[in-house]
Amino acid sequence: MFEFISGEYKRRAKHEYRMRVGTVSFFVTSFIILCSVAIAVPLLVSLNAKEKALSVQLASLKNVSTTHSEDVVRASIEKVEKKIEAITSFSNDGESIINLIGMVADVPEGIALSEIQAASTSTVSVHGIAATRNNLRAFIDSLNGKNYFKHVDLPVSGLVKQTKIDFSFDLVKAE
Repeated sequence: MFEFISGEYKRRAKHEYRMRVGTVSFFVTSFIILCSVAIAVPLLVSLNAKEKALSVQLASLKNVSTTHSEDVVRASIEKVEKKIEAITSFSNDGESIINLIGMVADVPEGIALSEIQAASTSTVSVHGIAATRNNLRAFIDSLNGKNYFKHVDLPVSGLVKQTKIDFSFDLVKAE
C-alpha cells in the first residue's frame, strides 16, 4: 500500500481531523441545546403563567361561590323569618292567615301557584297557572268544597283560554 503522507504529517493530519470533527460536533450539539432551551423556556414561562392564572381564578370562584351561596341563603332565611314574624305577630289573626294559606297550598295536579299573598287577616290573594280549564275548575271546586272560604269566584277571563291559563282571585275566610 502506498503512503502519501508519512510520519509527522500523518499524525498532525489525524489530530487536525479529530479537532475539526470535535469542533463541528460541539457546535452541532450546542446548537441543538440552545434551540431546545429557546423553545422550552417560553413554554415553561407561559405554562407557569397559565397555572397561576387558573389557580387565582379557581380560588376566586371558590370564594365567590361560597360567599354568594351563603349570602343568598342568609337573605332568604331572613326574608322568611321576617314574613313569619309579621304573620305570627297578629297572634290569633296570624294563625288565621297561616290556616288560610295552608288551605290554598293543597293544589290538584295541573295547577302551579306562582303567588299566595295575605291581603288582610281574612283574605288571601292567589295567582298561578292552570294546565287546562278542567284543572282550574277542579281547583276552584276543591276550594269551594272545603267550606273554609266564602264562595270562590273565578273571573270569566280565566276561562277564555283552553290551556296554560293564568288565573288570579281573592279568597275570603268564611265567618
